[in-house]
Amino acid sequence: MKIQIIGYSGSGKSTLAKLMSEFYKIPCLHLDNVQFYGDWQERSISKQNEIVKEFLNQHDDWVIDGNYSKVCPERFELSDITIYLNYDRFYCFNKCQERYQKYAGTSRESNPCVEKFDLEFQKWILWEGRTLAQQQKHLENLSKTKGQAHMFKRPEELHAWLKEQDILVDDQGNLMTIGLKAVKEEEKEVLSRFLQYSLYEESATDDNEINEQGFYDYPWFEDYFKDPKREAYFIIDENSQKRLGFVMIHPYVSHFEESYTIAEFMILPKYRHLHIGKRAALKCFDLHHGNWEVSPSYHSQGAYRFWQKTIASCHDRYQYHQGCFLFENK
Repeated sequence: MKIQIIGYSGSGKSTLAKLMSEFYKIPCLHLDNVQFYGDWQERSISKQNEIVKEFLNQHDDWVIDGNYSKVCPERFELSDITIYLNYDRFYCFNKCQERYQKYAGTSRESNPCVEKFDLEFQKWILWEGRTLAQQQKHLENLSKTKGQAHMFKRPEELHAWLKEQDILVDDQGNLMTIGLKAVKEEEKEVLSRFLQYSLYEESATDDNEINEQGFYDYPWFEDYFKDPKREAYFIIDENSQKRLGFVMIHPYVSHFEESYTIAEFMILPKYRHLHIGKRAALKCFDLHHGNWEVSPSYHSQGAYRFWQKTIASCHDRYQYHQGCFLFENK
C-alpha cells in the first residue's frame, strides 16, 4: 500500500498520514521534515530528492504527506491512493492557529522547526499558498495516481470515507482500536453506573420503572461477579484506554441448549456515530464459538436495525424468531 497525501497548510495532511501509517502499519514520511532543518533552514532540491528516493527504495509500502511537486514527482504515479485535502482557507487558518497555540515554542513530529504563526505564514495560508497555478498543480498531481484519487472539500467527507475503509477515528482525528476489557471487582461501581444509564435509555420503550432509591432494578448484576459463566466487559479504545461502553454476556438462553446471548450492550452517546458498536459486537461474538441469540431492546427499531446489519455482515445464515436473532458463530 502506497499512499500520498497533498493539500493546503492546516488541512491535516500530517495528522492523516500518521493515522494511515498506524492503521496499515506502514512507514510514514513527512516532507516538511525533508525540506526543513534547524531554524527554518531549507535543504537543496537535490538533497531532498536524495532523501525521498532513499525512502522509496527502502520501503515497498509507505505513506507520504506534503506537496513539493519538484521532489520525487514519481511518487504520485507510484501511489495506490492519493488524497487531496482541498479545505476552505478559513478552516485551515483556524487549524494553524490552534496548532500554534498547542506547539508554540516547540516543534512537531512532522516538522523539525519551532512552530510559527507570523504574518508571512498567515498570508501563505489565506492567499499566497492558494494561487490558481497551485490549485491546478494539486489537481494535476492527483490525476497522476495509478490507483484511487480522492479530493475532499470538507473534513466530514474525509471522515465518511475513512468509515467506508473501516478506519475508526475519534473527534481529534486519532486512530481508534476497539477492544474488550474484562470488568474487575474493583470496577463494579463504574459498571453499575454505565448499566444505570443504559437502563434509563431503555426505560423509554420497556416497563422498567425507577425504584424509591432512584435506581433501575437489575437483579442479576451481582451474578456477574459470582457466576463464572457470566461475563462483563468495558468496550474500550485500546490506544487511549478510554471506556466507550460496556457489554454483558451469559449462556442462559431459551432457544438452544448451549448458547450465548448479549444481555446488555451500550455505546456512550458521544461515540455512537463512529461505527464502534459494530466492531465491539463482532469482538463479542469472537469470544465464543457456537450458537448465539441476540434480543434487541423492546420496541426499538434502531436496535433491531443495528443488530440485523451487524449480524448479517458476518453471518449469511441467521434467523429472527420470537424477537431474537439466532445464528451460529463457527
